[in-house]
Amino acid sequence: MGAYRYAIWIAASPERVYGLYTDLDRVAEWQDGNPRITDVSGDPSRAGATYTVRRGRSAVRSEVIVAERPTRHVVRMDGLLGLRAEIFSQFAPEGQGTRLTIGLDARGGSPCSGASWRWRSSILAPPGVS
Repeated sequence: MGAYRYAIWIAASPERVYGLYTDLDRVAEWQDGNPRITDVSGDPSRAGATYTVRRGRSAVRSEVIVAERPTRHVVRMDGLLGLRAEIFSQFAPEGQGTRLTIGLDARGGSPCSGASWRWRSSILAPPGVS
């Protein structure tokens, strides 16, 4: 269906960015659509963890399939209208911070199901945090 890619530089170490990125209690701070995380099983910073992302009446079941702290994180999603997707996230040191690259490989359904993601480096790394 499609592959999408987004990159942003964040003024924080890869370890810090990875930790905040995988903290499900903070997802709503950097994703649009008022996401609520439910049905969590396992540590989302480790492979094998599962959870559901809810936005309104929609729900997307997610499983962490690769977790290489602090460099790589991959989540497989099964969502609305037959959407199957994998989100690939890479955390690379760059200068005094991290280059976070996020890719979405979607098959079937709609690649966004009405929701978009907004990446906020200020939430992930407030000034002075590294």
